[in-house]
This record gives sequence, C-alpha cells and structure tokens, in this order.
Amino acid sequence: MVDLASLPPQLRRAVDDEMRRLRAGDGVLYGDMTSEEAHDLESADGRALPPDGALDRFIAHATVPPADVAASDLAGYTLVGVVPEGPGLDGPWSSVKRVYRRPDGVLVMLHEWAYVAEGGGVLGVRELMNASVRHGTARCPAQFAIRRAPTGQAVSELRWFTDAKVFTLSVAQDVLADGGQDHGKAWMLRLAEAIE
Repeated sequence: MVDLASLPPQLRRAVDDEMRRLRAGDGVLYGDMTSEEAHDLESADGRALPPDGALDRFIAHATVPPADVAASDLAGYTLVGVVPEGPGLDGPWSSVKRVYRRPDGVLVMLHEWAYVAEGGGVLGVRELMNASVRHGTARCPAQFAIRRAPTGQAVSELRWFTDAKVFTLSVAQDVLADGGQDHGKAWMLRLAEAIE
C-alpha cells in the first residue's frame, strides 16, 4: 500500500485520472462505467461457461484453487456460469469469474485473480481505499464503488487485496438506492468476509 505522493510522476498522473473519474462521497466512490465495462456486465451470464462441470474444469486447470464460498450467501444463489481467464484457452488459469443470480434475479459476480501465482503484483493506492475486508485473520484494504453507464445501468463493486489474490464482488445494481436496507454495503462486506 502506497500513498499517492510516493508514486513516480507518470503513475501519479494515471492515479489522478482515476481519482477524477471517481467522485468520493459519504465513504463511497462514485464513477462512470466505460462502455466496455457496461457490455461486460450486461453480457456476463451469456459469456460464462455453463455451470455443469465448469467450476470442476477450472479447478483442474487452475494455478491456485478458487476461494471457498460455501459459508457465504453465494452458496444459496444460482450459479449461472464460470468465466476462466489466464494465459491460455485451456489453462493454466489464474483468474476466474463466477456469475450468480440472487433469488430476486439480480446478477452477482465474484472475480478472483491469483496475481502471485502469475508472477504479478498489485499496487494499492491508499487514497483510493475506503473500506476493509477481514480475510482470515488479516484486514485487507478495499474499495467500495458504485459506477453508472450512460444507459443508467449501475454496478456496485467491492474490491479487496490479499497477499495472494485480488477479489472483486460486483452486483448489477446500486446497492444504496433503497438506503442499503436489504442488500447494501454492509451486506456486500458480510458476503466478502465469508469467502475463504
């Protein structure tokens, strides 16, 4: 985790651009979705491999096993499909996106990237972090954001970093629109903290 001021000038400009794109308010980062992000969200369940055996296939070709979601709300949702990602079409895969539907029909996705297994790294900028997630015994820096597409489609995201993976929990709605009563920020944090 680094401070914005400690970054080299070129990287600082890139982070400044991201900070301008995201407008902070009430502990939430608000931003715009790019057209690519909106398309990914709208087509996520159509691009996913059917759930029958897809997760087992991913596990067989993964560099690191996927996180266990059995203790989270995700275990009770309908798994729509799995999107494996990595350097080759047939693996080894270091990243997976699981696509779910809540009982009310809302799309929920869990993306995890095993950056260490891929030889990569993550640079977290303190000024962009506005939450934390308990993962095991550690508190991990996190970012909670709500982004909107020009079409009005919203996505709420909670992204956190462990010493081996980056997780992104995405919900295809503004979870604060109803005051966050049923599926708000606290629900997203509880869901994230139940993922092992």
